[in-house]
Amino acid sequence: MQPESNLTSNEIGIFAGHTLDNIRTFCEENNITVQGHSPLARGRLLKEDWMKDLAEKENLSPAQLALRFVYELNVCPVVKSNSINRMKENIDINEPLSSDVLKLLKDRKKDVRNYMPPKAKNII
Repeated sequence: MQPESNLTSNEIGIFAGHTLDNIRTFCEENNITVQGHSPLARGRLLKEDWMKDLAEKENLSPAQLALRFVYELNVCPVVKSNSINRMKENIDINEPLSSDVLKLLKDRKKDVRNYMPPKAKNII
């Protein structure tokens, strides 16, 4: 006899341009908390000019904008930092985004990740 267990959380990569709407909807309908790893797309979002420009207009850092967006998708962002200043910045995302900004980020469909392992390009 197998013990009964319930899935309570699902950790998936979520960021502006890669929101996995179907998976998030399934999780929400089944009371599964979504943890969003790589909400900054491993730092790649922070280098995107459109993200920098939008963040500046919103008086946020690009990281704050990206984290707030993921949070507003009802996803718990998982962030790593070795800098106390960045940690403090990352938790200062209390102000909701405007509906226009939220729509702009939701409509973004560009996956900025690089799927190759860091040193694989040197091998191929």
